[in-house]
Amino acid sequence: MGVNVNLNLKIMVRIQVLYEVVKQFSSDLGFPEAQEKILKKGIEERQILREVILYYMKDNGKAGSWVSFEIDWEKHQMLVNTEGRKEITINKNMTLLDQFAQWSECIVKYIDDMKRALEITDIQVIYRYRKEINQDPEKQKEADEFLGLKTATEEIEMDSSVGNQLREMSFESEFLSELKISIG
Repeated sequence: MGVNVNLNLKIMVRIQVLYEVVKQFSSDLGFPEAQEKILKKGIEERQILREVILYYMKDNGKAGSWVSFEIDWEKHQMLVNTEGRKEITINKNMTLLDQFAQWSECIVKYIDDMKRALEITDIQVIYRYRKEINQDPEKQKEADEFLGLKTATEEIEMDSSVGNQLREMSFESEFLSELKISIG
C-alpha cells in the first residue's frame, strides 16, 4: 500500500491565503505593523475591505507614489464555490509570496528604489470598503467601528513634480486571480 504523504504540504482555506499574501506583501512594502489587525479583520474575518492603498508621502506632505491591493470579492466567491477552489494546497517550505506572487520580489525592489529616489518620509494607508458598504451609511458606520477607522475627510494629493518618473503597473496572480496589485 504505497501512500505518498508529503509533509511539506499544507491545506489552507482560500481566504486565509488571500489575507496572508496581502499581509506579507504589504509588510514587505513598508505597511505599518500596527495596522495589520485592520487587514485581518477587514479581509479574513468579515471580507469588507475592497482596496488597501499605501501612499508614499514626501516631506512636502504630498504623495510621490502609491501601491494598491484590490480584492474582487465577487470573483473570490465564485472561486470558493467552484469545486476544489475553496482550499489551496501550499508548500510549507516556501513563502506564500513565492508561491502565489512570483513577481513580488521585483515590486518590492522597485518600491524600495522609488522610496529612496523620491525621498519618501512617511506612509499613509487608505482603506476602501466594498460597494454595498460604501452605499449604505449605516453599514459604513458599522464597518468603521469594527475596524476602528474613521471616514477620510481629505483627499491625498499627488506630488505633480514627480511627473512621468514612475510607471503605472498592475499585477494579478494566476492562483489568486481575485487579487490585483497596482503601482502608480
